[in-house]
Amino acid sequence: MSDDCCAPDGPLGADDQPPEHFWQIRAVQLAAISGVLLGAGLIADAADAESAAVVCYLGALGVGGSTFVPETLRALAKGRLGVGTLMTIAAAGAVLLGELGEA
Repeated sequence: MSDDCCAPDGPLGADDQPPEHFWQIRAVQLAAISGVLLGAGLIADAADAESAAVVCYLGALGVGGSTFVPETLRALAKGRLGVGTLMTIAAAGAVLLGELGEA
């Protein structure tokens, strides 16, 4: 599991201080950026700006996926499955079906 939500196993070093605020957690920052891009994509989609919507959707997918896809791929290489595997498959399937907003 990632150290983003839980304390590391070992003692904290001088440089490894826990975040003071919720928004200092990297995964939360990435989720917020992904959400803003998704919202922008939905607005662009509603305004019939298809190219802008696609760019925003792909940006949201890239930023949001960066929080779980790398760890999922490492786990798969070790023969382990998890919820990240399901999320990765669902996102890839949505992209293949052309449903970028769902991805």
